[in-house]
Amino acid sequence: FLLCQEENVLLAVCIRLVESGQ
Repeated sequence: FLLCQEENVLLAVCIRLVESGQ
């Protein structure tokens, strides 16, 4: 999740991936 904390957009994408089952 370190990469995701760069920008809100990337963070949102990471959250989507996690919620998808990633």
